[in-house]
Amino acid sequence: KLEHLEINQNLSAGERISRSREIIRNKVLSNGYDAWFSWECDQIVPAHTLGELIKVIKSENFTMVSYNSWGKDMNGRSNTAFSCALILRKPLEKYSFLLEEGRKTDPDAPNSWHGGERWFRERLVKAGGSFIDVDINKSIEHLPSELKNAKPLRLNLGCGDKHRKGYINIDIQGPCDLRHDFRTPWPFVDVSVDEIFTEGNFPCLFSPIEWRGVKREMARVLKTSGKLEIIFLDFEYILKAFLNDKEQRDWWWMTIFSAQDNQWGFSKNGFTYEKLTADLSEEGMADFERMQPEEPYYIHLICYKQS
Repeated sequence: KLEHLEINQNLSAGERISRSREIIRNKVLSNGYDAWFSWECDQIVPAHTLGELIKVIKSENFTMVSYNSWGKDMNGRSNTAFSCALILRKPLEKYSFLLEEGRKTDPDAPNSWHGGERWFRERLVKAGGSFIDVDINKSIEHLPSELKNAKPLRLNLGCGDKHRKGYINIDIQGPCDLRHDFRTPWPFVDVSVDEIFTEGNFPCLFSPIEWRGVKREMARVLKTSGKLEIIFLDFEYILKAFLNDKEQRDWWWMTIFSAQDNQWGFSKNGFTYEKLTADLSEEGMADFERMQPEEPYYIHLICYKQS
């Protein structure tokens, strides 16, 4: 059954979507349905998607599963904004999608419709629920053939908007060649990668426990004698700068803790040259070279995987 929802077209796109979701939520509740399946109109999903989401929910008693599907106009990027999701009845009974309703019970409600998905999930977790993202990009088969079959195979981790030609540019958010959460197993077979490059704040974005898994994956996918090049923030330097450079203290503060302008931009760790080389040595990396960085608060490190 198709039903047209009449929404005030003078409202912003985000608000129109939220109000449409609220109408559907009420229909789900009033008709006694067990769950709400959201599939946005421009998303490309496999035919068995709903069945797979049901399996995931049942496997671990998840309250919500999101499938980050391809968007036809997104240049190969996947869409994380409730593009395709299965939400059980329990959180739908408790939470609406409307900000004015949410503010009655949640002082952390956002000031705009942007970020509504993240807000819904945060409330779901606070209430004891759980959710998981299932990403279509778990397989390298979704890469363009010229990247998938590249020789040498080179990865640019946490690329952001700094894409490197000849590399597979990977990030947890687009635009990039491959979307991936580095805390989960990487979609590359053992000893298949010739070179890994990363710059900026990449190692600092992971907690100590998460970092152990990330560095293991680096070593696993690298070929013997494969090259690892990391440009990272010198934690000791920026701490001293924060104490001594009072005029720029706000800038150093942001450098230490990251910009925090999205759900991924939070620093959880800090590294010196000695700490990072010790960590990488545990994974079989050797022949460390310390290069001259462009900025004094960075460390530029190159090393290679032993046999």
